Amino acid sequence: MTVARKDLRLVFPTPVFRFDIAADVAREIDAAFLAALGAAVDLANVPPHAMHQTQTDLHLGDRFERFQGVALNAVRGASIACGWRDADYVMTGLWLNASGRHVTHRSHFHPNNLFSGVYYVRVAAGGDQIAFEDPRPQAPMMRIPGEQGTFMYDQYLERVRDGALVIFPSWLRHHVPANESDVVRISAAFNFMVRGYAERHAAPEWAGNLRLP
Repeated sequence: MTVARKDLRLVFPTPVFRFDIAADVAREIDAAFLAALGAAVDLANVPPHAMHQTQTDLHLGDRFERFQGVALNAVRGASIACGWRDADYVMTGLWLNASGRHVTHRSHFHPNNLFSGVYYVRVAAGGDQIAFEDPRPQAPMMRIPGEQGTFMYDQYLERVRDGALVIFPSWLRHHVPANESDVVRISAAFNFMVRGYAERHAAPEWAGNLRLP
């Protein structure tokens, strides 16, 4: 052995956090979401190619307070795992999605937020994935047929189930593959930002060499 030491440095890691919510808590959360969505949509008869999305301000008021508390705790844990000190996070958007067979969701990200996430109320095999796209444009320049390595690939697929909660940086581009199951895919999507960001964190991080009188 001619090497005295070898280190691996992940210099541009992109965190994706997966939580599986306890069954009793998930039942309580799901009941609230399904009752609200079922009052507006016949969930037993969502046709193929149909996608319903609610208004994005479901975080206002206390109708989904239980879920908001769970999501906040998860975001705080994700923040600490990223090496940041705990901050005053506030949910800035919450909406429900109900997708029939063959429905996909285009590639997108969530501007003006720090963390985003998806909670899965109801999914089935064939409609149980979310795809995260590699933010490094040059990463797939060298492909080895039949292999998908950690450092050279186009996307990462997270397979989810009922009660799963996935959190990721809001800048990370992602999409939802087609729902090829016969079950209506129901999820709740949300965003978080640091409260008072403009007042506390947005000032320039440098100082000039001239102070005006």
